[in-house]
Amino acid sequence: MPWARSRRAPGCGLAARGTSRWWGYGGAVAVSDGNGWVECACGSRHWGRFGAAGLLLVHGPAAQVDRGPLPGNSTVLLQHRAEWSHEGGTWGLPGGARDSHEDIVTTALRETWEETGIDASAGALLGVQRTDHGSWSYATVIMRADRRGDPRRNRESRDVRWLPVADIADLPLHPGFARSWSTLAGPRVRLVVDVANVMGSRPDGWWRDRALGAQRLVDDLSPLVGELTMPEGALVALVSAIVEGAGSPVISPDPAVLVTAAPTADEHISATVGVGDVVVTADAELRVAAVARGAEVIGPRWLLNRINEAHR
Repeated sequence: MPWARSRRAPGCGLAARGTSRWWGYGGAVAVSDGNGWVECACGSRHWGRFGAAGLLLVHGPAAQVDRGPLPGNSTVLLQHRAEWSHEGGTWGLPGGARDSHEDIVTTALRETWEETGIDASAGALLGVQRTDHGSWSYATVIMRADRRGDPRRNRESRDVRWLPVADIADLPLHPGFARSWSTLAGPRVRLVVDVANVMGSRPDGWWRDRALGAQRLVDDLSPLVGELTMPEGALVALVSAIVEGAGSPVISPDPAVLVTAAPTADEHISATVGVGDVVVTADAELRVAAVARGAEVIGPRWLLNRINEAHR
């Protein structure tokens, strides 16, 4: 099922092309102002003054890969880290420090190109998984590749190769990757938010300025994507926020929060959701239509409670 077109803030590193396709990485290498160690509140040192990002690039059938769990015969691009590097000798994802002007997708694509020679920019964005320590954060960008390119290694790698998903848990993994692997390989959902309907359940003064109220709600979705899990354990890896009115000014700088301005939100959602989507709405007719297309439906109060918890 194609994703909705993204409406993103001016100046973001990548712009949506078509559905979930991304502009190719091109131009000069970033200025690397993100390089540096951070003394984290967790007691460890982490690389990346503005956080870091890596790419989980998966090759396999779209019908199985796009929502997870990842099938065992699909393959993932992994890097065997050089002995001199941090956690050397372990297997992990290509990735590195995020520069101040980059979003997480830009960083993940750039680092993958630099470390493996693979241009993954034509891949389908499947979502993100985030680990946030407060003073430092790491984002894993999940994408599906239509074809497997031939990787090459640089001085940071002992080896770079496509490996079957079924074999990954048996490798000596980078500790951070090892902790997140079961989540990354597990089920994922896209949260489809009926913004006007959810906004109406939130007495925050939205009626004084509907556009501003919608923007506040969309901004509050960003801390949830990549960290929130559904009650049955599936990761919320993407959020589609459907705003009412084709001329809506609402945007999101987060590449995992895709904002679509539709003339009629209910009709758009009814026509585009499917299996693996969770629609957030209290609209009875939309609920029936979404369920008929294979989507799940959950009420606004559940989402608003999660937002309130994230603010604490």
